[in-house]
Amino acid sequence: MAPSLGICKFCEKEQAKYKCPNCSAPYCSLACYKPHKTKHDEEKEAQGPSAGEVSSSTVPEKSSSDIPADTSMEAPSSTTSAPQPAPDSKKTDFEALTNAGPLVHAMQNNANLKNRLLEIYNCTQKAAFEAENARLVAQNAQFNNRRGQRGRGGRRNFQRQPLDWTVERGMNRGLRKIQAMRKGGKDENVDIEEWSRAVLSILEGEA
Repeated sequence: MAPSLGICKFCEKEQAKYKCPNCSAPYCSLACYKPHKTKHDEEKEAQGPSAGEVSSSTVPEKSSSDIPADTSMEAPSSTTSAPQPAPDSKKTDFEALTNAGPLVHAMQNNANLKNRLLEIYNCTQKAAFEAENARLVAQNAQFNNRRGQRGRGGRRNFQRQPLDWTVERGMNRGLRKIQAMRKGGKDENVDIEEWSRAVLSILEGEA
């Protein structure tokens, strides 16, 4: 059992569940952690760039005399140069998730959440598709055997066909599993709902 962290330093009411990864201040929830994390972010911005970061303006440029001339090739005309693809200005910063205190501590201390996330991950893997395909083949064979014994009349055959695993199919199956856990029913899971909201909040820059 994890040791008690005492009372939340910020609301001073609830029992603390997590520690700030920057200063180890105990807190109880994401709501208390958000304004505190903002202060740390502001402090980092005030400190400016680290010593390892070098401005591009300080890097000396090579003069044209330092570059050997190549008379065998001419620079392509600007009118015939191929268009360059526009830079991807909107990239998801997944690294932010590894630095988010609430998510890290939830992963460490919530066994139910870890099991549910592992369940989602496993359903996206090739082994899960192979096991499902083997079950469908056996089920279809059994259905066809019963149908053959009854004759060709009766219900039409609405068998599910096996699907080969691909990365896209695996990811789609994982997304459907998350949706099932979030929207309710037999797979409903409060921990996954809270986890999903926290992840989206961080990725959208609200945390």
